[in-house]
Amino acid sequence: MIKKYVVRNIKNLIRNNPVLFTVMIICQIISSLILFFSYGVFRDYNEQLRYRQITSGVIQMTIEGREGQGNMDKIHEFLDKISTAGISEYDNIVIGYNTSDPFTQSYFALEYDSSDKAFHEDEHFVTSIFSDIEEGRKISMEEYRKGEHKALIGRSSAEFGDVKVGDTFTFHGIDYDVVGIFYVISPQGHGRIEIPFESAPDDIYCRYISFQFFYDFSTEIKFPSLSDYEAIEAVAYEVFGKDVSMKKPVFIGGSDTKYQKTMIGLIFLISLAAAINLVIMFRFILRSRRRSLAIYRINGLSPSKSILIYVCEAFIYSLSSALISLVLFLLVVMPLIGDNYRFLGDFVTFPAYSLLTLCFVLTGAAVCFIFAAVSFKKEPITDLREGQK
Repeated sequence: MIKKYVVRNIKNLIRNNPVLFTVMIICQIISSLILFFSYGVFRDYNEQLRYRQITSGVIQMTIEGREGQGNMDKIHEFLDKISTAGISEYDNIVIGYNTSDPFTQSYFALEYDSSDKAFHEDEHFVTSIFSDIEEGRKISMEEYRKGEHKALIGRSSAEFGDVKVGDTFTFHGIDYDVVGIFYVISPQGHGRIEIPFESAPDDIYCRYISFQFFYDFSTEIKFPSLSDYEAIEAVAYEVFGKDVSMKKPVFIGGSDTKYQKTMIGLIFLISLAAAINLVIMFRFILRSRRRSLAIYRINGLSPSKSILIYVCEAFIYSLSSALISLVLFLLVVMPLIGDNYRFLGDFVTFPAYSLLTLCFVLTGAAVCFIFAAVSFKKEPITDLREGQK
C-alpha cells in the first residue's frame, strides 16, 4: 500500500509539476556533487599540509647532556626506531659528539642500509670529506662496517697530541690504531677524529643529530616535508624526552594553503546555500500535498504511515540524485580537476563515497521526517481546509 502511494506521488509530481520536479532533482544533484567535491578537497588539503616542504634541506635537533654522562645507548635506540618511522628518502644522518683534548668535537655520517637493516657510514660522504689524506690511508668501508678500532686524525690534532700513523692511542678508554692523518681546519685549532660508528665508546656525549636531505647540489635537491618532521620529532621525544629540542620548521608555499582555505570556505557557503534551498523545496512539496495527505488520513491512513510515505518519497529522490552526481563526479569532475589536487584520487574510494552517499540520503530523509512529523500534528480536517486555500 505504501509503495503504491509513493509511486503515485512521484508520478503526479512529474506530470503535474515537471518544473518543480526538475528543479528539485537538479538542486539535489548539485548539493550531493558539492558534498563529494568538498570532501575530496578537504582531505587533499589536509594531506598537502602533511607534505608541505620545509625551506631547509636539514632537520636538526640538539640534545642536552650531563657532565661525564654518555648517551650512545640512546643514540642506538633512536636509530632503531627512526629506521621504521616512514621518513622520506634522505642522504644521511650526521651525529655530532663532544670529545676531550686533543680533540674538540667530531661526528658520524650514517646512511641506512636496507639489506641488513642497519646504519653504516655514508661512503660518498666520508670519501668526499676525507679526500685530503696527508699520511697513511683512509678507513675502509669494510672496517667501518665491522666496527674495527681504526682512526683517522686531523693534522692539527695529531700535532697537538704528538700522534703519528701507526700509533695506538686510547680514546675514552678504548685503544685505536691510527691509520691516517688528514688535513682539517678547526676554529679551536685541534681538529677532529674519525672512528667507525660501531666502535664508538659508550661514554661519549652526542650533542646533536642532523638529517641531511641533501648536501650535494649536483644531485636532485630534496626537501623534507611536515610529515618527515613530525615523524622525527615523535621518535626524538620518545627516546630523549625533555633533553631534546627541535627548531620549528618554515614551510614552502604558504600562498597555496591560503588558496586551499579560500576554496574550502567557498565550498562550505555554497553547500549551505544548496542545503537551505533543498529544505525549502521539500517543505514546499509537503505543503502542496497537505490536502491529499489529509484525505488519506480521513480515510484511515495512520499518521506514521503518512510520514513514512513522504520519507520514502524523499529517500528515492535523494538516492537517485546522489547516484547521478556520483557518476558525474567520477567521470566528469575528477578528470577535469584531478591534476590540480594531487592527493584527491587517494581518497576517492568506494567505502568513503558510499558512506557520503548514505549520509546525504539519510539527511534528506531525516529533514523530511521532521517536517512531516511537525505538519501531521494537526488534525487532518485542518490540513484539508488549509490545503484548499
